[in-house]
Amino acid sequence: MSTAVGSLVRMMGNLAIVFAVLIGALWLYRRWQRLLVQRTPPGGLRVVDAKNLGQRVGVYVVAYRHQQFLIGVSPSGVSLLSPLDPDPTAVSGSPSAGTPGADSGSAPQGSFRSILDKTLKPSA
Repeated sequence: MSTAVGSLVRMMGNLAIVFAVLIGALWLYRRWQRLLVQRTPPGGLRVVDAKNLGQRVGVYVVAYRHQQFLIGVSPSGVSLLSPLDPDPTAVSGSPSAGTPGADSGSAPQGSFRSILDKTLKPSA
């Protein structure tokens, strides 16, 4: 009887180790992916901001050199929703540093939030 209990305890311990290794590998994979996205070379194509709107549907602000675009992604494809103002990080170094009203409810004209609101608002 004690050999069966000991064998069961050993099996459960090994199973816990396997799960711990899998969870650790998943954490490392996700962390590695974030580091790769942040290390894109300057002047290259990069995703500035993303908003998921549902299953497999979202909008992205994509920057290429000094241009930004609002892109819609759905199962049927990728669509250009609107070109945005030039990349503010190219001029000031940070996207929202020193921007008045960055935390308030009002969005400056031509900002991601104002264009997203216009795009998502149903037309009359």
